[in-house]
Amino acid sequence: MRRRSLLVLSPSLLPAALSSPALAQSWNPQRTLRIIVPFPGGGTIDLVARVLAPIQQQELGQAVIVENRPGAAGLVGSRFASRRLGDGHTILCAGLGSLTAPFMRRRPGYDPERDFRPVILLASVPTILVTRPGFPARTVQDWHRLMQAAPPGSLAYSSAGVGSVQHLAAELYRSMTGVSITHIPFLGGAPSLAELAASRVDFSFADAGAAAPLVEYRILPALALGGRHRMLRFPGLSTLDETVLPGFEASTWCGFWLPASASDAMAARWNAAANKALAHDVAAERMFAAGFISEGGTEEAARAHRQAEARKWRRLIRERNIRSDTEQ
Repeated sequence: MRRRSLLVLSPSLLPAALSSPALAQSWNPQRTLRIIVPFPGGGTIDLVARVLAPIQQQELGQAVIVENRPGAAGLVGSRFASRRLGDGHTILCAGLGSLTAPFMRRRPGYDPERDFRPVILLASVPTILVTRPGFPARTVQDWHRLMQAAPPGSLAYSSAGVGSVQHLAAELYRSMTGVSITHIPFLGGAPSLAELAASRVDFSFADAGAAAPLVEYRILPALALGGRHRMLRFPGLSTLDETVLPGFEASTWCGFWLPASASDAMAARWNAAANKALAHDVAAERMFAAGFISEGGTEEAARAHRQAEARKWRRLIRERNIRSDTEQ
């Protein structure tokens, strides 16, 4: 966007200039920009933030640093970002946990819908239904029948912890089918998959990006995708939505959220920079290799996505009475 200066305008033209769309949408950061990642380094959201940061730095004309503030399934870093000034210099790389963690606590410290302004949906990763080696079901249809026929609680699934996408996806399946299955939470996605590979649990709705190497090396059988669409990386896998459970959709995602007090100009500039970064060849290649689906788009689309996700997961969390580890 072309920068315009009021210094070259006569006083008589000043009111018109202030009302012009081009000037109303101009914003230029004045110091280092911080992307807050509310999860540990090396995870899904951290990777997206670090892939995009150097490209956005070129677009925004200031240094862009990624700052990890993990804790409480995304609550700690998200709460920190919600309390920053809305001057555009601090932005949250929000994940599903940034939205859902407050729904599982009595005093979360922030409201994800009231305190943040969604700027752009960056990327999504569907869940993937994987089973332990040797599990008797070889297709998603057989797995679905087995889930319904098994004695209550006899089959167990692993997750990255209470409130993780793996946990929520399995609880969504339970809610839609009425099956009784046992939840075995672990401290992170890696140990969850390791226990599955060791056949100490039966299945998991894993993060497709994290599970991809185990599936491709035939360590874990994959039966279906949990998203609404198929993935190029797994051309032979259908979705639960199109096979056994219409309407099922469980994906993790990340997007940029500014504090609610941020202006239209700031949001527009961040949105434009992020869209350009997502379209960059290097970013696109790295995100595809990691199993992400690049999203992008308008601020309006990001807001609609958050509203839809909030409705779905808030309803499920209340229905299943899912509470955080410290409030079980």
